[in-house]
Amino acid sequence: MNLEDRRRYLTHARELFNNREYWLAHEALETVWRSIIKEDEALVWQCLIQAAAALVHLARGNRHGTVVVGAAALEKLAGLQHPAIAWRGREIPHDWNSEHMAKRVALIYDVVIVGAGPAGLCAALYAGRGLLKAVTIERGAPGGELLNTDLIEDYIGFESIKGWDLAQKMTEHAKKFGAEIVTDTVERIHRDADGWFDVETARGDTYRTQAVILTAGGTPVKLGIPGEKEYAGKGVSYCAVCDGAFFKGERLAVVGGGDAAVE
Repeated sequence: MNLEDRRRYLTHARELFNNREYWLAHEALETVWRSIIKEDEALVWQCLIQAAAALVHLARGNRHGTVVVGAAALEKLAGLQHPAIAWRGREIPHDWNSEHMAKRVALIYDVVIVGAGPAGLCAALYAGRGLLKAVTIERGAPGGELLNTDLIEDYIGFESIKGWDLAQKMTEHAKKFGAEIVTDTVERIHRDADGWFDVETARGDTYRTQAVILTAGGTPVKLGIPGEKEYAGKGVSYCAVCDGAFFKGERLAVVGGGDAAVE
């Protein structure tokens, strides 16, 4: 097989890769590999073949096979004299091994949920019930604004419950269906050309997923005055609809002039 034929096969294999036809790409690459005599050149093609095989395993749900075969490809590449390897715009260290590969594969999810407030925990619960591999990333404790609320009397099913207790019950309920909750901060979400999302966190992890649910919630604007933090949920409130009934008949001070203040 001459050089022009090899280029043609490589172009064809790349097109198959981009169309996620990994097994056909594997076969095209193997055809070239069998015709190569030089050992160092053959090794490069072997790496490409094993990379295709790893993706075949991944598509079939065989994560162990993905780790073993993918790590073998990376270890071969690490032994070659070559410029830095880049994947999805990032340089891959030359000392990558099966441990690195296992971590990378472990961070592939059906869905990534950003935020573990009531909405995020509900999403995690239903993802688990739907047998999806999901992870919920929360920068603080699960529960969201519930953790800043002392007493709750307007949540159906509970005549009166502490915000922290309700947050705990929601978290336990979600975990009953397999919810995985990670404490970290999402810093960037990028969608690749293949339609997958890369969710990057402050700890340096990148979660790969085909779906992202954003339930990041919101944080009330604080005044930053003495006593505000100490009395939050104990007389200082940020939600008229939520807490208005607690102050019926009392004299109140409303700070602000927007819609929420008028409400």
